[in-house]
Amino acid sequence: MLLCFWLGVAANTHLIFTVVAFSVFVLWMLDFYIEKRVWQKKTTLGCMIFAAALILAICQIIPPDDTHFFTRVNQMAVTEKFTKGFISFFKGLVALPDYWADGIHFWNSNLLVNRSRAIAGFLGLLAYGLPLILFYRNIKILLFTYAALFGVQLFFFVTQMSATRYDGITYIILIAALWLELSLATQRSGWTAPRPRNYLDILKNPVIYGILALHFCSGLYAWYSDVKHPFSGSRQAVQYLKDNHLLDQPIISAGCEGTSISAYVQRKVWFLCNEKLESFCRWNAGCSNSIDQDNLPYLLDDLDEFSHAVAVLNDSIPTISQRGSWIVIGNHTKIKFHIAFNNNVVRQSNYYIYEISKTD
Repeated sequence: MLLCFWLGVAANTHLIFTVVAFSVFVLWMLDFYIEKRVWQKKTTLGCMIFAAALILAICQIIPPDDTHFFTRVNQMAVTEKFTKGFISFFKGLVALPDYWADGIHFWNSNLLVNRSRAIAGFLGLLAYGLPLILFYRNIKILLFTYAALFGVQLFFFVTQMSATRYDGITYIILIAALWLELSLATQRSGWTAPRPRNYLDILKNPVIYGILALHFCSGLYAWYSDVKHPFSGSRQAVQYLKDNHLLDQPIISAGCEGTSISAYVQRKVWFLCNEKLESFCRWNAGCSNSIDQDNLPYLLDDLDEFSHAVAVLNDSIPTISQRGSWIVIGNHTKIKFHIAFNNNVVRQSNYYIYEISKTD
Protein backbone atom coordinates (compact mmCIF):
# COMPACT_ATOMS: atom_id res chain seq x y z
CA MET A 1 0.00 0.00 0.00
CA LEU A 2 2.82 2.39 0.85
CA LEU A 3 4.58 1.55 -2.41
CA CYS A 4 1.43 2.29 -4.42
CA PHE A 5 0.97 5.57 -2.55
CA TRP A 6 4.45 6.77 -3.50
CA LEU A 7 3.98 5.56 -7.08
CA GLY A 8 0.78 7.60 -7.14
CA VAL A 9 2.67 10.67 -5.94
CA ALA A 10 5.30 10.10 -8.64
CA ALA A 11 2.57 9.75 -11.27
CA ASN A 12 1.31 13.23 -10.34
CA THR A 13 4.66 15.03 -10.63
CA HIS A 14 5.14 14.89 -14.40
CA LEU A 15 3.53 13.24 -17.40
CA ILE A 16 6.66 11.20 -18.13
CA PHE A 17 6.79 9.97 -14.54
CA THR A 18 3.18 8.88 -14.91
CA VAL A 19 4.51 6.48 -17.54
CA VAL A 20 7.46 5.40 -15.38
CA ALA A 21 5.32 4.93 -12.26
CA PHE A 22 2.85 2.81 -14.23
CA SER A 23 5.74 0.67 -15.54
CA VAL A 24 7.01 0.11 -11.97
CA PHE A 25 3.47 -0.77 -10.87
CA VAL A 26 3.14 -3.36 -13.66
CA LEU A 27 6.56 -4.79 -12.74
CA TRP A 28 5.58 -5.28 -9.11
CA MET A 29 2.18 -6.71 -10.03
CA LEU A 30 3.98 -9.25 -12.22
CA ASP A 31 6.22 -10.10 -9.27
CA PHE A 32 3.19 -10.44 -6.96
CA TYR A 33 1.47 -12.67 -9.53
CA ILE A 34 4.48 -14.97 -9.64
CA GLU A 35 4.52 -15.09 -5.84
CA LYS A 36 0.69 -15.61 -5.74
CA ARG A 37 0.14 -12.41 -3.76
CA VAL A 38 -2.13 -10.60 -6.24
CA TRP A 39 -5.40 -11.26 -4.43
CA GLN A 40 -4.24 -10.37 -0.96
CA LYS A 41 -6.14 -7.56 0.79
CA LYS A 42 -3.14 -5.22 1.00
CA THR A 43 -2.40 -5.71 -2.69
CA THR A 44 -6.00 -4.90 -3.64
CA LEU A 45 -6.03 -1.76 -1.51
CA GLY A 46 -2.68 -0.72 -2.99
CA CYS A 47 -4.07 -1.14 -6.50
CA MET A 48 -7.05 1.03 -5.59
CA ILE A 49 -4.76 3.75 -4.23
CA PHE A 50 -2.63 3.77 -7.37
CA ALA A 51 -5.69 3.67 -9.65
CA ALA A 52 -7.14 6.74 -7.89
CA ALA A 53 -3.82 8.59 -8.23
CA LEU A 54 -3.61 7.61 -11.90
CA ILE A 55 -7.12 8.94 -12.58
CA LEU A 56 -6.19 12.19 -10.82
CA ALA A 57 -3.06 12.49 -12.99
CA ILE A 58 -5.02 11.85 -16.19
CA CYS A 59 -7.57 14.52 -15.27
CA GLN A 60 -4.74 17.05 -14.90
CA ILE A 61 -2.95 15.92 -18.07
CA ILE A 62 -5.90 16.53 -20.42
CA PRO A 63 -5.13 19.93 -21.99
CA PRO A 64 -7.72 22.70 -22.51
CA ASP A 65 -9.16 23.28 -25.96
CA ASP A 66 -7.24 26.52 -26.51
CA THR A 67 -3.77 25.14 -25.77
CA HIS A 68 -1.10 26.07 -28.32
CA PHE A 69 1.06 22.98 -27.70
CA PHE A 70 -0.42 20.94 -30.53
CA THR A 71 -0.78 23.63 -33.20
CA ARG A 72 2.66 22.88 -34.66
CA VAL A 73 2.54 19.15 -33.86
CA ASN A 74 -0.61 18.53 -35.89
CA GLN A 75 1.09 19.89 -39.01
CA MET A 76 4.11 17.55 -38.78
CA ALA A 77 4.59 14.35 -40.74
CA VAL A 78 4.53 11.06 -38.83
CA THR A 79 8.18 10.33 -39.65
CA GLU A 80 9.23 13.74 -38.34
CA LYS A 81 7.29 13.16 -35.10
CA PHE A 82 9.03 9.83 -34.59
CA THR A 83 12.55 11.28 -34.78
CA LYS A 84 12.47 13.37 -31.61
CA GLY A 85 11.44 10.47 -29.40
CA PHE A 86 13.73 7.99 -31.12
CA ILE A 87 16.90 9.94 -30.33
CA SER A 88 15.88 10.84 -26.76
CA PHE A 89 17.36 7.71 -25.13
CA PHE A 90 20.74 8.32 -26.75
CA LYS A 91 20.72 12.00 -25.74
CA GLY A 92 19.74 11.04 -22.20
CA LEU A 93 22.65 8.60 -21.91
CA VAL A 94 25.26 10.60 -23.81
CA ALA A 95 24.81 13.92 -22.01
CA LEU A 96 27.43 15.81 -23.96
CA PRO A 97 26.26 19.38 -24.64
CA ASP A 98 27.84 21.27 -27.50
CA TYR A 99 30.06 23.60 -25.48
CA TRP A 100 32.30 24.38 -28.44
CA ALA A 101 29.72 25.66 -30.92
CA ASP A 102 27.21 27.27 -28.55
CA GLY A 103 29.54 28.59 -25.84
CA ILE A 104 27.58 29.55 -22.75
CA HIS A 105 24.33 28.72 -24.59
CA PHE A 106 25.00 25.00 -24.31
CA TRP A 107 21.67 24.25 -22.64
CA ASN A 108 19.50 21.71 -24.53
CA SER A 109 22.22 21.01 -27.11
CA ASN A 110 24.04 17.77 -27.89
CA LEU A 111 27.51 17.70 -29.44
CA LEU A 112 27.09 14.51 -31.50
CA VAL A 113 23.63 15.45 -32.79
CA ASN A 114 24.90 18.89 -33.83
CA ARG A 115 27.97 17.45 -35.55
CA SER A 116 26.31 14.62 -37.49
CA ARG A 117 22.65 13.64 -37.33
CA ALA A 118 23.36 10.48 -39.32
CA ILE A 119 25.99 9.21 -36.86
CA ALA A 120 23.84 10.25 -33.90
CA GLY A 121 20.88 8.40 -35.43
CA PHE A 122 22.94 5.22 -35.84
CA LEU A 123 24.23 5.44 -32.27
CA GLY A 124 20.70 6.20 -31.13
CA LEU A 125 19.54 2.92 -32.66
CA LEU A 126 22.37 1.02 -30.94
CA ALA A 127 21.46 2.62 -27.60
CA TYR A 128 18.24 0.61 -27.46
CA GLY A 129 20.35 -2.54 -27.22
CA LEU A 130 21.93 -1.33 -23.99
CA PRO A 131 19.17 -2.73 -21.72
CA LEU A 132 19.83 -6.16 -23.28
CA ILE A 133 23.49 -5.91 -22.24
CA LEU A 134 22.63 -4.82 -18.70
CA PHE A 135 19.54 -6.88 -17.89
CA TYR A 136 19.53 -9.94 -20.14
CA ARG A 137 19.58 -12.18 -17.05
CA ASN A 138 16.41 -10.60 -15.62
CA ILE A 139 13.47 -10.55 -18.00
CA LYS A 140 11.24 -8.61 -15.57
CA ILE A 141 13.68 -5.68 -15.38
CA LEU A 142 14.14 -5.88 -19.13
CA LEU A 143 10.37 -5.62 -19.66
CA PHE A 144 10.15 -2.70 -17.23
CA THR A 145 12.94 -0.80 -18.99
CA TYR A 146 11.53 -1.21 -22.49
CA ALA A 147 7.96 -0.53 -21.34
CA ALA A 148 9.05 2.72 -19.66
CA LEU A 149 11.12 3.74 -22.69
CA PHE A 150 8.20 2.98 -25.00
CA GLY A 151 5.91 5.14 -22.87
CA VAL A 152 8.42 7.98 -23.03
CA GLN A 153 8.53 7.63 -26.81
CA LEU A 154 4.76 8.10 -26.86
CA PHE A 155 5.21 11.28 -24.81
CA PHE A 156 7.70 12.68 -27.33
CA PHE A 157 5.59 11.54 -30.29
CA VAL A 158 2.42 13.23 -29.02
CA THR A 159 3.86 16.40 -27.48
CA GLN A 160 7.07 16.91 -29.52
CA MET A 161 8.62 18.48 -26.43
CA SER A 162 12.38 18.73 -26.67
CA ALA A 163 14.65 19.57 -23.75
CA THR A 164 17.59 18.11 -21.87
CA ARG A 165 15.40 17.57 -18.81
CA TYR A 166 13.04 15.35 -20.83
CA ASP A 167 15.84 13.35 -22.42
CA GLY A 168 17.44 12.98 -18.98
CA ILE A 169 14.40 11.10 -17.69
CA THR A 170 15.37 8.20 -19.97
CA TYR A 171 18.69 8.14 -18.11
CA ILE A 172 16.80 8.06 -14.80
CA ILE A 173 14.80 5.08 -16.11
CA LEU A 174 18.06 3.21 -16.62
CA ILE A 175 19.27 4.09 -13.11
CA ALA A 176 15.91 3.02 -11.66
CA ALA A 177 16.19 -0.29 -13.50
CA LEU A 178 19.63 -0.88 -11.95
CA TRP A 179 18.17 -0.20 -8.50
CA LEU A 180 15.21 -2.49 -9.15
CA GLU A 181 17.52 -5.24 -10.34
CA LEU A 182 19.08 -5.36 -6.88
CA SER A 183 15.73 -5.73 -5.15
CA LEU A 184 14.20 -8.45 -7.33
CA ALA A 185 15.28 -12.04 -7.81
CA THR A 186 16.96 -12.66 -11.16
CA GLN A 187 15.18 -14.64 -13.83
CA ARG A 188 16.91 -16.01 -16.92
CA SER A 189 15.63 -14.78 -20.22
CA GLY A 190 16.16 -18.01 -22.11
CA TRP A 191 19.64 -17.25 -23.53
CA THR A 192 21.59 -20.37 -22.79
CA ALA A 193 24.74 -19.92 -24.86
CA PRO A 194 27.58 -19.25 -22.40
CA ARG A 195 29.89 -17.13 -24.58
CA PRO A 196 27.52 -14.20 -25.28
CA ARG A 197 26.56 -14.12 -21.60
CA ASN A 198 30.19 -13.89 -20.48
CA TYR A 199 30.98 -11.13 -22.97
CA LEU A 200 27.96 -9.14 -21.87
CA ASP A 201 28.92 -9.51 -18.21
CA ILE A 202 32.38 -8.14 -19.00
CA LEU A 203 30.85 -5.11 -20.76
CA LYS A 204 28.34 -4.28 -18.03
CA ASN A 205 30.48 -2.41 -15.51
CA PRO A 206 32.54 -0.40 -18.05
CA VAL A 207 29.33 0.71 -19.78
CA ILE A 208 27.63 1.77 -16.53
CA TYR A 209 30.64 3.61 -15.13
CA GLY A 210 31.37 5.16 -18.51
CA ILE A 211 27.87 6.68 -18.60
CA LEU A 212 28.19 7.88 -15.00
CA ALA A 213 31.61 9.42 -15.69
CA LEU A 214 30.28 11.25 -18.76
CA HIS A 215 27.36 12.66 -16.77
CA PHE A 216 29.70 13.69 -13.97
CA CYS A 217 32.00 15.59 -16.34
CA SER A 218 29.14 17.27 -18.21
CA GLY A 219 27.46 18.16 -14.93
CA LEU A 220 30.68 19.61 -13.56
CA TYR A 221 31.08 21.87 -16.59
CA ALA A 222 27.42 22.87 -16.41
CA TRP A 223 27.88 23.76 -12.72
CA TYR A 224 30.97 25.82 -13.55
CA SER A 225 29.06 27.63 -16.30
CA ASP A 226 26.18 28.31 -13.93
CA VAL A 227 28.58 29.86 -11.41
CA LYS A 228 30.32 31.97 -14.06
CA HIS A 229 27.22 33.00 -16.03
CA PRO A 230 23.59 33.48 -14.95
CA PHE A 231 21.31 30.65 -16.03
CA SER A 232 18.45 33.11 -16.51
CA GLY A 233 18.33 36.89 -16.55
CA SER A 234 15.31 37.11 -14.25
CA ARG A 235 17.24 37.44 -10.99
CA GLN A 236 19.50 40.14 -12.43
CA ALA A 237 16.46 41.99 -13.76
CA VAL A 238 14.76 42.03 -10.36
CA GLN A 239 17.99 43.11 -8.64
CA TYR A 240 18.25 46.00 -11.10
CA LEU A 241 14.70 47.07 -10.30
CA LYS A 242 15.53 46.96 -6.60
CA ASP A 243 18.79 48.91 -6.94
CA ASN A 244 17.11 51.61 -9.03
CA HIS A 245 14.03 51.92 -6.79
CA LEU A 246 11.64 50.68 -9.45
CA LEU A 247 10.05 47.84 -7.50
CA ASP A 248 7.29 50.11 -6.19
CA GLN A 249 6.04 50.53 -9.77
CA PRO A 250 3.56 48.13 -11.42
CA ILE A 251 5.45 45.49 -13.42
CA ILE A 252 4.36 44.52 -16.93
CA SER A 253 5.40 41.49 -18.94
CA ALA A 254 4.33 40.28 -22.34
CA GLY A 255 3.48 36.78 -21.18
CA CYS A 256 5.08 33.80 -19.53
CA GLU A 257 8.42 35.51 -18.87
CA GLY A 258 6.62 37.31 -16.06
CA THR A 259 6.26 34.16 -13.95
CA SER A 260 9.86 34.12 -12.71
CA ILE A 261 9.74 37.88 -12.10
CA SER A 262 6.57 37.40 -10.07
CA ALA A 263 8.27 34.73 -7.95
CA TYR A 264 11.17 37.03 -7.09
CA VAL A 265 9.07 40.13 -6.29
CA GLN A 266 6.39 38.06 -4.48
CA ARG A 267 3.47 39.72 -6.23
CA LYS A 268 1.47 39.38 -9.42
CA VAL A 269 2.64 40.89 -12.70
CA TRP A 270 0.46 42.39 -15.44
CA PHE A 271 0.42 40.05 -18.45
CA LEU A 272 -0.23 41.90 -21.70
CA CYS A 273 -1.48 38.77 -23.43
CA ASN A 274 -4.15 38.04 -20.80
CA GLU A 275 -4.73 41.69 -19.82
CA LYS A 276 -4.76 40.89 -16.11
CA LEU A 277 -2.50 40.42 -13.11
CA GLU A 278 -1.04 36.89 -13.08
CA SER A 279 1.63 34.90 -11.28
CA PHE A 280 1.62 31.82 -13.51
CA CYS A 281 1.63 31.03 -17.20
CA ARG A 282 -1.45 30.14 -19.23
CA TRP A 283 -0.34 28.07 -22.22
CA ASN A 284 -3.15 29.17 -24.50
CA ALA A 285 -2.95 29.84 -28.21
CA GLY A 286 -4.34 33.37 -27.98
CA CYS A 287 -1.63 34.47 -25.59
CA SER A 288 1.26 32.90 -27.48
CA ASN A 289 0.22 34.22 -30.90
CA SER A 290 -0.92 37.72 -29.96
CA ILE A 291 2.42 39.32 -29.08
CA ASP A 292 5.64 39.85 -31.00
CA GLN A 293 8.35 42.51 -31.21
CA ASP A 294 6.46 44.52 -33.82
CA ASN A 295 3.19 44.97 -31.94
CA LEU A 296 4.67 45.40 -28.45
CA PRO A 297 4.75 49.24 -28.70
CA TYR A 298 1.09 49.35 -29.77
CA LEU A 299 0.03 47.08 -26.90
CA LEU A 300 1.91 49.25 -24.41
CA ASP A 301 0.34 52.38 -25.93
CA ASP A 302 -3.15 50.89 -25.58
CA LEU A 303 -2.51 49.96 -21.94
CA ASP A 304 -4.51 52.44 -19.86
CA GLU A 305 -4.50 50.57 -16.52
CA PHE A 306 -1.29 52.27 -15.33
CA SER A 307 -0.04 55.84 -15.73
CA HIS A 308 3.49 54.78 -14.89
CA ALA A 309 4.96 51.27 -14.92
CA VAL A 310 8.01 49.11 -15.61
CA ALA A 311 8.02 46.58 -18.46
CA VAL A 312 10.26 43.54 -18.07
CA LEU A 313 10.20 41.74 -21.42
CA ASN A 314 11.85 38.76 -23.08
CA ASP A 315 12.09 40.62 -26.40
CA SER A 316 13.50 44.03 -27.13
CA ILE A 317 11.51 46.81 -28.76
CA PRO A 318 13.44 47.38 -32.02
CA THR A 319 12.53 51.06 -32.33
CA ILE A 320 13.83 51.86 -28.82
CA SER A 321 17.50 50.95 -28.44
CA GLN A 322 19.12 54.05 -26.91
CA ARG A 323 19.42 53.85 -23.13
CA GLY A 324 18.20 56.62 -20.83
CA SER A 325 16.15 58.63 -23.36
CA TRP A 326 12.36 58.95 -23.39
CA ILE A 327 10.84 58.16 -26.76
CA VAL A 328 7.19 58.86 -27.57
CA ILE A 329 5.27 56.03 -29.19
CA GLY A 330 1.66 55.96 -30.32
CA ASN A 331 -0.77 58.58 -29.09
CA HIS A 332 -0.04 59.10 -25.41
CA THR A 333 2.86 56.91 -24.28
CA LYS A 334 6.57 57.44 -23.81
CA ILE A 335 9.09 54.68 -23.15
CA LYS A 336 12.63 54.73 -21.78
CA PHE A 337 15.01 51.82 -22.26
CA HIS A 338 16.99 50.97 -19.12
CA ILE A 339 19.11 47.84 -19.59
CA ALA A 340 19.27 44.39 -21.17
CA PHE A 341 20.31 41.12 -19.54
CA ASN A 342 21.04 38.79 -22.43
CA ASN A 343 24.29 37.03 -21.52
CA ASN A 344 22.56 34.00 -20.00
CA VAL A 345 22.98 30.25 -20.37
CA VAL A 346 19.40 29.88 -21.64
CA ARG A 347 18.82 31.88 -24.81
CA GLN A 348 15.10 32.36 -24.19
CA SER A 349 15.63 33.91 -20.74
CA ASN A 350 16.81 37.35 -21.86
CA TYR A 351 15.24 40.33 -20.12
CA TYR A 352 14.88 43.90 -21.34
CA ILE A 353 13.74 46.58 -18.89
CA TYR A 354 11.72 49.60 -20.01
CA GLU A 355 10.06 52.39 -18.09
CA ILE A 356 6.66 53.46 -19.36
CA SER A 357 4.77 56.69 -18.70
CA LYS A 358 1.58 58.14 -20.12
CA THR A 359 1.88 61.63 -21.60
CA ASP A 360 -1.64 62.80 -20.69
